[in-house]
Amino acid sequence: MTDARPGLHLRGLVLDTPDPPALARFYARLLGFTATTDEPEWVVLANPDGGPGLHFQREEHYRPPVWPAGPDDVAMMAHLDVEVDDLDAAAAWA
Repeated sequence: MTDARPGLHLRGLVLDTPDPPALARFYARLLGFTATTDEPEWVVLANPDGGPGLHFQREEHYRPPVWPAGPDDVAMMAHLDVEVDDLDAAAAWA
């Protein structure tokens, strides 16, 4: 066994959704990302700053999470933490 780490890098965060193109359009406009792959089942958005992108994959049986979740609710597994300069302006943009 070797202690040398192989070449690995984070390419993006994958979000499950019943409609990848629609959710990708929302985030592309919100964040200024550009689609590099745009298919009904899979969309990839590139980060203009060069960091990891966002990927959207179709999940036919997707159930949206509830926050805060109750005992029988689907809980959030992840969320996007977007920093803004002006909360009111960013909320209006979104």
